Amino acid sequence: MLKKYLLLLFSITFSQAQWTQVNIPNNQNMEKLIPNGNVLYGATSAASILFSSDNGLNWESLPLHPDIFPYGVDLFEKVDDYLFFSQNIGGSTNNYRTYYNGEYWGDWEILPYNESIIYEFVYHENNIYALLNQGLSYSNDYGTSWELIETPEISGYIHLQYVDNQYLYINHGCNLYRYNIETNEWTDITGILDDIGPPEPYSCTSISQIEKFADKLIISIYWYGGVGTLFYSETNGDSWEIISSFPSMSSSGYGHNNVSAMTTKSGTLYAGTATSQDGIFYTQNLIDWMEYSVGLSSYNLSVLALAVTEEKIYKLGGTVNLFQNELIETGCTDPEACNYNPDATADDGSCEYEVDCFGVCGGDDPQEHYDCAGNCLVELDCAGNCCVLGEEGCYWQETGPCGEEGPSNGMDSCGVCGGDNTSCMDCLGIPCSDAYIDNCGVCDDIPENDCVQDCAGTWGGDTEEDDCGICGGDGSSCQLLGDLNGDGTINVIDIVMSVDLILSNNYNAIGDVNEDGLLNVIDVVMLVNWVLNGTGCSDGSSWDYDMDGICDTDDADDDNDGAADPADSNDNNEYVCSDVDGDNCDDCSSGSFDPANDGPDYNGNGICDEGEATNDTDGDGVIDDEDSDPYNPYQCSDNDWDTCDDCSTGMFSPSDDGWDYDGDGSCDAGDADDDNDGAADPADSNDNNEFVCSDNDGDTCDDCSTGHYDTSDDGYDYDGDGQCDAGDCDDDNDGCQECWDYCY
Repeated sequence: MLKKYLLLLFSITFSQAQWTQVNIPNNQNMEKLIPNGNVLYGATSAASILFSSDNGLNWESLPLHPDIFPYGVDLFEKVDDYLFFSQNIGGSTNNYRTYYNGEYWGDWEILPYNESIIYEFVYHENNIYALLNQGLSYSNDYGTSWELIETPEISGYIHLQYVDNQYLYINHGCNLYRYNIETNEWTDITGILDDIGPPEPYSCTSISQIEKFADKLIISIYWYGGVGTLFYSETNGDSWEIISSFPSMSSSGYGHNNVSAMTTKSGTLYAGTATSQDGIFYTQNLIDWMEYSVGLSSYNLSVLALAVTEEKIYKLGGTVNLFQNELIETGCTDPEACNYNPDATADDGSCEYEVDCFGVCGGDDPQEHYDCAGNCLVELDCAGNCCVLGEEGCYWQETGPCGEEGPSNGMDSCGVCGGDNTSCMDCLGIPCSDAYIDNCGVCDDIPENDCVQDCAGTWGGDTEEDDCGICGGDGSSCQLLGDLNGDGTINVIDIVMSVDLILSNNYNAIGDVNEDGLLNVIDVVMLVNWVLNGTGCSDGSSWDYDMDGICDTDDADDDNDGAADPADSNDNNEYVCSDVDGDNCDDCSSGSFDPANDGPDYNGNGICDEGEATNDTDGDGVIDDEDSDPYNPYQCSDNDWDTCDDCSTGMFSPSDDGWDYDGDGSCDAGDADDDNDGAADPADSNDNNEFVCSDNDGDTCDDCSTGHYDTSDDGYDYDGDGQCDAGDCDDDNDGCQECWDYCY
């Protein structure tokens, strides 16, 4: 590890911002307050409608409908660009609505259901749930029309508490009900809410408020005498857990003070009590609470309602009606820390004091085995992992792929990373073997016992040449015609033997001197004539090896093999004549003079296998003398030094000898940059994807996002400072950082 991190968890005392009074025009009392971004809308006890866009420093009035009484507010809400206002005074029940068109507010209109007061409503997006005279109702057109919702049989008043995109929550006293918006089903989810509290004479009275915080449903239960209990649920109310850490304790000694109002902002929950003992508290985890009441006198501690804008928090209640304060911003408050946040009002224990080698405060050191530039400090395995032998997910092995001396990078003998050598097993089904199938279908790795061709050209055959050089012959083809006893001369003995054959009715081709297919007295007469007068051949013999009717003495090609007798080393054997091409194979090995077809030719290249110095026995395009395995067409050489055999396809082809992602002629196993993106494989997080390699500049954009390694051009960069906008804390270089939390 290049760096050690020091995490300091501490708390410091800081000067809290103070609550200050917000002045209302004409000293009116604010009854209702609506935050909307950084704009405040308020309704006073005199039924004035005010708004402020500068955090309550200045207020403007909205014109009122002439029928609105100058006192009393029962309902004041804002949904999108609509404001709602209701009064229930005397015999009149008036509900009003006004619309903001983007430039100004329109005139107030009386809603068509004037005979029914809108007592309460809650909303989510533009879905409004309200209590009307006829009961619980729903509107999705901003109150123009309503649809009645059937409710559980409840005796008494109900109150609307909270709604989101799934559920609506209402209560009757301490009984809590949940409405499933999709299935229209009601469920009593009171559970332990009305059971856990102070002892008698205290009893559960009502539910003060429900709020969502950190995916939890927070509920405040009010008990008699100002005592209250906080609960939370992580299951939308199916089960409840008590929040026992709330610090405001009742002076009665029977529990916590009731929380009368809650609101949330930026991961902080604010809770206000209805006592003059202590006022407002906040928490980020429901465990640790801190009071936030500085600036409020005892008669202003009591909280009726809390509201937050983007910049401020506001409270209603107490003698002085409306106060404001800064929102709690958590962060590192230690100026000595590298991630010091001067705007933080509460320390969250996040202070960091060391900068990593990438220049990131509290950042991570480089991955193990890498330096800060992203270079691997050890050898890469076959998958490109920067790792060492024995690490999980690392392919390095102690031995070679076939058990030879190691270590090796995990590539098996078949060229498969992490493989077990089985994808290229030989004909015996054995990995790491050189066995092959010879021409007789026999699988082994012993060239000495490979089968050969017989004289008939049959691999593994047993046909042999006879004494006359005839393949499969019986030796009679070279015997002198009429020489029945085979002693080389024609005499009386041959005449006697011919007569004996005739008398025994046996045929013999040597005795059939006239070659008419019959052995008879004519043959005997001819034999007698040859004995008395000679055969008529110039040498006095009757030998005609090729039986072409010309005695060998007078025949220019005795064996009719196409090689003239003077150039024929054996003119009475058509399979032997010469070796004019000097390949050690007889030019007449086929029975006819043909130097191009003078012996077995495994690869069919016209050169006999055993005689040609440049013989290519396995036909892979590499001569045996240069072939690392002349009997295996899939192994020959590695002339391009890319670790892949040049004959891996069965033919010599260095440019096609293994997987080559970028098609540059060098297989990936030996290619220093498999995807040709300019990032060497050891530093490339994905060497078979030219658009993914690394993030060496730490700007969250891949350095190869353009298809080629370029840290200065790895994503949209508005201000051209070399950092892509996704990782640039100041995209437009205007000095105002848009991503504080990212940078620090």
